[in-house]
Amino acid sequence: MDDHVNNTSVAQNGKAPAWEEVRHVLEFPAEGPNGQVTEVVLREPDIDGLEKIDDLGLTEGAPIKVSQIRAIIAILSGLPDETVKKFYKRDFAAVGEKLLPLLAEPTIPTAG
Repeated sequence: MDDHVNNTSVAQNGKAPAWEEVRHVLEFPAEGPNGQVTEVVLREPDIDGLEKIDDLGLTEGAPIKVSQIRAIIAILSGLPDETVKKFYKRDFAAVGEKLLPLLAEPTIPTAG
């Protein structure tokens, strides 16, 4: 199953495009402020999210720290950091892999 949600059809239907998002069903649900969290929905960041990610001190070519990945997951999912801290390793790794496409530099089509 493809967890990546394609929103191109939304834009083609004359409606405002929706945020690009990726979903992951947690193998081990985590306790959140409103009960069990069973799924993580990562959304393409807005400018506020991008600025928060910039403030994490990521350095190109340097290894990313667990705390930085955790913070990015919290930023993109809207989940409290305390909830993300309760993710088991397998879920943490799977969600971490799924967030990468949402942080990729956008490609700008060239006239040609």
